[in-house]
Amino acid sequence: MEALRRLLEHCPALGRTHDLVRQFAAMLDTRDAAPLADWLEQLTTAGLPALASLANAIREDQPAVVQGISTPFNSGVNEGRITDLNLQNRSWPAAPEFRCSATASFSWPSSDVTTDDGTSPAHGGAPQLHGNLARAT
Repeated sequence: MEALRRLLEHCPALGRTHDLVRQFAAMLDTRDAAPLADWLEQLTTAGLPALASLANAIREDQPAVVQGISTPFNSGVNEGRITDLNLQNRSWPAAPEFRCSATASFSWPSSDVTTDDGTSPAHGGAPQLHGNLARAT
């Protein structure tokens, strides 16, 4: 703890950030969101752009943050699992490029052709798609 105290004394910005983080932790511990507005103002006026940006982001979704602070329910376990999956996906090698050996071309019948229900596609009938598959060479 002595090393932390000296570090925080040596770097006032880090000391201020540490104090603000501890204040937020206290809100979480007590499930009391009442100090949130004042805390956000402290972030904004701390003189540190990153903290001011954090305050702005929290304000954009403040009702959800208040709910998260004041209720015992959270999605921490789910968020952890999602993060694990994202990390796994990033560590897998990229999939090889897939090339289709055939191309498909579809065309609408001309407007003078009638559909199965006897109406013209130009007058609301549902035309049948004609597909031609041509092997790529």
